[in-house]
Amino acid sequence: MQAKPISFYLVGIFISLCAFVLLLAAITLLWPGSVLDRMWETTPDSYGEMAPYRVTIGILFLVLSQVFVITTRGWFKQRKWGWLCVIGIFAANATGDLMRLFSGDFTGGLLGLCIAGFIIFYLTRPRIKGLFK
Repeated sequence: MQAKPISFYLVGIFISLCAFVLLLAAITLLWPGSVLDRMWETTPDSYGEMAPYRVTIGILFLVLSQVFVITTRGWFKQRKWGWLCVIGIFAANATGDLMRLFSGDFTGGLLGLCIAGFIIFYLTRPRIKGLFK
């Protein structure tokens, strides 16, 4: 069995943390007024844009958090579908960054696109891809 590089664990932990943040965001949108609402202090504009649609977006975040949990399980169990889901997550992120780039956020979009592109490139290298069956 091939030894796993530290990046294998870092990616899995990152996806797990994303699931947790999505769950917290869903909770704050679906049940506002708790101490968890403080998480939006760093991005009040985002919350303001989502607030009118908080139930719909909250449910979507709740579902998406579960997708990330399932993806994390597939990743750590070294399933091919887990690897494909992680690639898909970063590809979706890159698409969002591309949209940011074309909508005027040149710096943020370009930086995000480069990071997501690098991660996808790294995850498709034979050493990483070969870990999944």
